[in-house]
Amino acid sequence: MKPLLTIVIPSLDNLQQLYWCTRSLLQYTDYPYQITVVDNGNEPRIEHMFQEVWRDKITVLRPGKNLGWMGAHNLAIKDCDTKYYCCLNDDTVFLPGQPIFWRSLVDTFKDKGVGAVAPCSNFVAGCQSLMNLDVPHAVETTLVIGMCLVFPTKLIRELGGWDESLPGGDDLDISIRMLKAGYKLRVNRFVYLHHLGQQTGRRLFGDDWDSLDHQEATNNALIRKHGLKAWNETFQAKWRHLKEDLKTYDHGSSDDVWIDKHLEKYKGNGAVGVNLGCGNQKTKEDLKCFGLDQNTPGKTGVGGMRFSGAQPDVVGKAEQLPYQDHSVDYIAAKHLFEHVVDPVSVLDEWKRVLKPDGRLYMIVPNHNEMPTMLVDCSHTHCYTEDSLPRLLKTAGWSVKSLESGNWQSIRLVATKV
Repeated sequence: MKPLLTIVIPSLDNLQQLYWCTRSLLQYTDYPYQITVVDNGNEPRIEHMFQEVWRDKITVLRPGKNLGWMGAHNLAIKDCDTKYYCCLNDDTVFLPGQPIFWRSLVDTFKDKGVGAVAPCSNFVAGCQSLMNLDVPHAVETTLVIGMCLVFPTKLIRELGGWDESLPGGDDLDISIRMLKAGYKLRVNRFVYLHHLGQQTGRRLFGDDWDSLDHQEATNNALIRKHGLKAWNETFQAKWRHLKEDLKTYDHGSSDDVWIDKHLEKYKGNGAVGVNLGCGNQKTKEDLKCFGLDQNTPGKTGVGGMRFSGAQPDVVGKAEQLPYQDHSVDYIAAKHLFEHVVDPVSVLDEWKRVLKPDGRLYMIVPNHNEMPTMLVDCSHTHCYTEDSLPRLLKTAGWSVKSLESGNWQSIRLVATKV
């Protein structure tokens, strides 16, 4: 699968933190990305560290000298062949529980006017700061910080890359240039990245790094380049609340609420249901809704459940349900159907076990809203609001309701014909 995102990490004699960064990145985040490490220090142990486990995911560039942070990115952008590009510091650590970290950021570019997007963090200025508690989940701002910054690759090339003549302030410079070009800057506080901060600069320059003198030299250079007004407006890191507040990222919870609302009517009436592909979701005590998953208890899978241990009541496959004919009152299939190889035979199997008046509650990603087969390598099919009901009708189902959910999902209720 061709990657959509290149994550570029400049590093200078910072092996331990580079290991933490790349290890946590690969272990806790899921997206079709590739990683490029620009080794400014010509550290031979880097490739040894990567070669056994991550060599298929990480490329090491060796410029032969210290190009600095901006020079490293100018080198990496030359041959970047992905749609999106990320600047990432090597003193960052990704946290467990955020598998949608990259797709949350990249999805921001559905708004064609956005030039860059950044996450929330601890060691960062402006509205990206974790401790800036008055800032809503999604904002448009005048400044995004370069410790983790995602752009469309084409745009950063059009802007001419990074200005290596500056003494610092690369993120300020990029922010000003994007605003001047008419693009918007976004912060997505739904996702968090831990930042140790100033590790390389402090090691190389000691207390001079980010000192008042260093800040003054940087600001003066930016004012000479862009003018006082542009520098001041960007430097203030103003933000404005977005009306939608990125509600589309309310992925699991909103879909869970939709499922739960429909299953309310089965409480206490003896109805038997099955939750297909249950993953780590426990069976609800007030419902006879049994979880089925192909993974044995405690095992991790792929897709949305790859980061959590499975907790099924029954181990089995959606293609061969261990239930008698016409024995189940309802089937819940949340973000499962896009993973099956033969959807028609699966629909026949589900019809087999459902009672004549049984119902199917299905949720799948909406391919009109996101490139669903690229954001998850375990997706084998994609569906739209038109194609999904057409498929079910052809397979002998009657669609009772169809709606678009938050986080680009399609929600469908169907019965057997």
